[in-house]
Amino acid sequence: MISMIVAFSINKVIGINNQIPWYIPEDLKWFKKHTLFKIILMGRLTWESIGKLLTKRTNIVLSRSGSCKINLSELYNTNNVIWLSSFEDLFINLSKNDEVVIIGGESIYKQTLKYVDRLYLTHIYKYFYGDTFFPDYNIYNWKSIYKRKCVFNINGKFTYCLEILDRII
Repeated sequence: MISMIVAFSINKVIGINNQIPWYIPEDLKWFKKHTLFKIILMGRLTWESIGKLLTKRTNIVLSRSGSCKINLSELYNTNNVIWLSSFEDLFINLSKNDEVVIIGGESIYKQTLKYVDRLYLTHIYKYFYGDTFFPDYNIYNWKSIYKRKCVFNINGKFTYCLEILDRII
């Protein structure tokens, strides 16, 4: 199964200057819950912004250049980081029982959304300034199988919602 996890604002912002523009502890727990012990796929810029191996997951980095700006040479000696040059390369050794969770960024979301079976979403009901966005998707192609509203109070009150959508079309 191919899944995607993302938090985005009302105006679909997911980042600014290669950083997430909000801090929501529950969203971080949601991310961990839905990625732990799974295969995670990210673009090179997301890899660089995280700056470290996400443990207890198989980390796959999709990069046309196959290189990284930060020194992570020690990670290449582990079995938990794989560099691919195309999304299609992922399917070569993928078992039908594996769940791959796409964790960003913008370019990877745009390239792979058409392949995704499940979305793990954090809807943030506030406008944010940003330079990276989640692509538009047709809500009628998806069925909500889980939804929980939350209120967050820090640096201004805003509401967010955790939701899981499964593709129906």
